[in-house]
Amino acid sequence: RRFSRLLNRDFVFFERVVAPLARAEVEEPRTLAFRALRREHVLLDELPHDQAAALLQARAEALAARLVARGDTVLGDGPPRAAPSTRDIPVEHAIEYLWRLRPAELGGYLPRRDVLALDRFVRVLNAPLVRWLPVIAQLRSRQVFATPEERVVDFGRRVALVLERWRDRALHFADLHGIVTGPQVLDRVASAIVKASQRPAVRLLLFGGLFTLVRMVLGAESTIGGFLARFVATPLVILGGACLVLLALGRWLKALAGEAADAFRLTSEVHFLNLTELVKQRHEAEDLQFLAARVHRDELDAWRIAGKLAAILQVQRSGNAESSPRIADSALEARLQRTALLYLHFQDGAPLHQSDVRTTEQLLANLSLQNIRNAWLGATRRDRRRLRSLSLVEGSLFRGPYVWFQFVAESVAVETAKLVTEWNRHCMTRDRRRRATAAERASFAAWLRSRRHAGDARAERTTPPGSRELFHTTEFQALDFLTIDPLRSEHLARRFGRGIVRLVVRDRERMIREIFGMRPLHELPRSRRTLNFLRFWEARLSRGRVFFAPLHFVRLFLAGIRMTIARLVRIVREILVPESAARTRERGRAPFAVALRKIQRMKGPGLLEAMRLRAAVDPEYVGAPGGWSRGAAFTSPSELDRDMDFLHLREREREPLRELGQQLRRRVQECHSAVLGGTLRIPVQADGERTARELAATVAWVTDRHAVRTLARAEETFARRLAELTADPSQVAPRRLRRVGAWLVRGGSPHPLQRWLDVHVAPGRVDRAARRALFGAWHGGDAELRALVLAWLPLPRGVRPVDEAQRRLGVLLDSTEETVRDLGALRAVQSLAVLDVRKYRELVFALGGYERDGEDPSIAKALP
Repeated sequence: RRFSRLLNRDFVFFERVVAPLARAEVEEPRTLAFRALRREHVLLDELPHDQAAALLQARAEALAARLVARGDTVLGDGPPRAAPSTRDIPVEHAIEYLWRLRPAELGGYLPRRDVLALDRFVRVLNAPLVRWLPVIAQLRSRQVFATPEERVVDFGRRVALVLERWRDRALHFADLHGIVTGPQVLDRVASAIVKASQRPAVRLLLFGGLFTLVRMVLGAESTIGGFLARFVATPLVILGGACLVLLALGRWLKALAGEAADAFRLTSEVHFLNLTELVKQRHEAEDLQFLAARVHRDELDAWRIAGKLAAILQVQRSGNAESSPRIADSALEARLQRTALLYLHFQDGAPLHQSDVRTTEQLLANLSLQNIRNAWLGATRRDRRRLRSLSLVEGSLFRGPYVWFQFVAESVAVETAKLVTEWNRHCMTRDRRRRATAAERASFAAWLRSRRHAGDARAERTTPPGSRELFHTTEFQALDFLTIDPLRSEHLARRFGRGIVRLVVRDRERMIREIFGMRPLHELPRSRRTLNFLRFWEARLSRGRVFFAPLHFVRLFLAGIRMTIARLVRIVREILVPESAARTRERGRAPFAVALRKIQRMKGPGLLEAMRLRAAVDPEYVGAPGGWSRGAAFTSPSELDRDMDFLHLREREREPLRELGQQLRRRVQECHSAVLGGTLRIPVQADGERTARELAATVAWVTDRHAVRTLARAEETFARRLAELTADPSQVAPRRLRRVGAWLVRGGSPHPLQRWLDVHVAPGRVDRAARRALFGAWHGGDAELRALVLAWLPLPRGVRPVDEAQRRLGVLLDSTEETVRDLGALRAVQSLAVLDVRKYRELVFALGGYERDGEDPSIAKALP
């Protein structure tokens, strides 16, 4: 009841169109005035009643004096106009707002006593035992905060994360509409049944049979024989037989699903489905300009680089080496050759086809990128696991980009084959119509009427092409439904007529809208897609109802199982008797935002990984200069910011990338300060090498290759950490158990920190209290101290770390070309991933005819 004005709001899910929450880059005076007024209200509410009454009286008298002074002001006598209701809030706005909220802004919305009350509630949720409960575990904080405002804001973010997860789960299943056909669902379920029952069936039957043989040898009347018959042999045989029945059922369902889809997939392949790769060549000039500007920005003008790339591509396609462009800089020529080959490899995959995995293959297996991950960044096992989950060739059966890519590619192949089969089966050319009998013309007219009157809800089943079937024509190909070619449309119009072409375009748009649509959740009753925390508490949790919540969830679980079994039975019936399947789809027509979301599910994770990799190593990607001699400054917005806007990332997804970019910018600043301050020396042999060597030195510093940054700042870092730990030793816990565990792991050998202190630290510099603090920080997980000690320890006694850093940097600068080559490969792969997403957006937008619905085509065609 105390927070009812906050909780009694209707958070509406699944609105058809939700405008993005406005982001104020610069505070407007009007916004500041309203914020100050709100702050006045909060402060006034905290005052005692007598003081507040006096202030309100003074404010009312001042307002009355101002109104009297304005004699031209006329107050209306009519009834006051009702203010617009703010109780209905799109859940997307609530999530975004909670993620943007900062602790300093909290006092402008809640009085201090409410903030403290919420803080007490949050601390209860984070108490031992309570924080381990099933639902509350999702709301507890993962770090320690110093102020109540920080804890409350973090709690708001946890609530936003829970809301976002449930919303994404619902959208996940809604987005499966259109791309998950009956055979696909049956295949996934059959695979799960086979995987779950195969091993138990074999083992149970094997052990049950062995125990039966033992019982027969020992005798059924013996004590052991009776025990085996009653408790072991017979139960194992029964359970094994049940698992064997499930295994046979799963294999039958899997064979049934495969037979239903294989014929359609083969039909689409032989009718040139893979030739949609020609779509990528239509914008080659624009693509090369984009690659030149992002990959070779500092080497030549973008238009000159693009021209040379086009010439290299022409040579690669024709095989005429004599026409290859000659470049004075052989290193630049090699880098241009690599970029051109990467672009050719990118063009090899056909959009909306299972072969379109080129950019992901480069991201996973390119040797230059492996060098960056392993030698520059030191990839961990978790990083490699995350990388494997991005594969579009193999992956999980239920989540990840693999599932969405395979579902979409298979749906496109199957649905295109259905259209090719239907049109070649029933459509007749003009000449054929003139020679046709009256019955054939009547049948053709009836088929045309059914195509014209087929709305967004249409029959899903189509009989696969038979081996002995005769078709009226074989003119229609997969390219007629997956590309827009004016010459091809004109050819079809001459042979079949303009009306037939319009119907083909309509079927093409309907297919794309279905595949890239969603289940119409926005058409559900508003009461079923609205969450009100106050009403939920009163209806489900208050007055002891919380103890009956498990029963409610059990009922929902059983209802879900029942619905799943009924759905599978219906799918099997439709596959066995396709001509009797009168089921129609729900209306899946949706705005282009849904198509953007599906494309993001397929291609977005790979692009995000490439962005994350570039934001960790490439200074120019985050708006920092790659060198210091030309006076380049930090720029904003950076390429990283533009790529995040291009992907329409949410606030939660932007934060990790922003932190990576800010960290990289700070390290670039440290590097340039170290060079300009004389801490490091970068010898330059020629003016032409200056830019490349400065970039290589900056990359080596920010990635800490060979511990260059750690050693260059080792003495300064040690002095700072020692002063911090000795000034406040209480911040370091003893960690005695960890010290004992580490001693056991080392086998009693001397501690690395102790050996470092004995060899490299002057006697008397570290007293007993400081030594205790250093050991406590080490075992407390101080990553900075550990990196410093492990990098400094192998050096000989008397060698300064900064001198060793200078020597190692010189070794790295000798391989400047390799560094620039690997960085150029990363830039090219990440830029091609951007082009890949853009190609999908543009193709789907054009094929789906979204522009006729008033959608903005710049959303599909824009590049960052």
